[in-house]
Amino acid sequence: MDEHAYRAFEIGDDGRVIARRDLISCFNDEDARQRAEQLVINGRAVELWDGQCLIERFEPSH
Repeated sequence: MDEHAYRAFEIGDDGRVIARRDLISCFNDEDARQRAEQLVINGRAVELWDGQCLIERFEPSH
């Protein structure tokens, strides 16, 4: 079984991380993508990482 360390980072307007959430209930990349995409609120982008590997960046719709 693969070990995953999924984290979602909310990115501020200046490009810096302003919040982090550990996605401990996600068991695969697709679960983590769905959860991270739901976190795109307040007009801020969210980056999904598995350990040190960027999986995807979700941009807010304007």
